[in-house]
Order: sequence, then structure tokens, then C-alpha cells
Amino acid sequence: MFKNEHNHSKIGQFLTHLRTGFQSNLEFVNFMTLTKKNQYVSSK
Repeated sequence: MFKNEHNHSKIGQFLTHLRTGFQSNLEFVNFMTLTKKNQYVSSK
């Protein structure tokens, strides 16, 4: 029982880690597209 709980918390930590990583990746992509758009506009 204790082992299962321990594994469950590990999985929860892993999922949280994945979620935060995914979120930061999205923010990074948004940042890159924004800078590309800005460069395109300023070069015009």
C-alpha cells in the first residue's frame, strides 16, 4: 500500500513536470513567433 502511494506521487510529480515543460515550450514558441513577426514588420 505504501509502495503504491509512493509510486503514485512519483507519477504525479512526473506529470506536473511534463505539464510545466509543455507550458514553457508553448511560451517559447509564442515568443519566437512574436519576435519573427516584429522583425518582419520592422524590416518592411
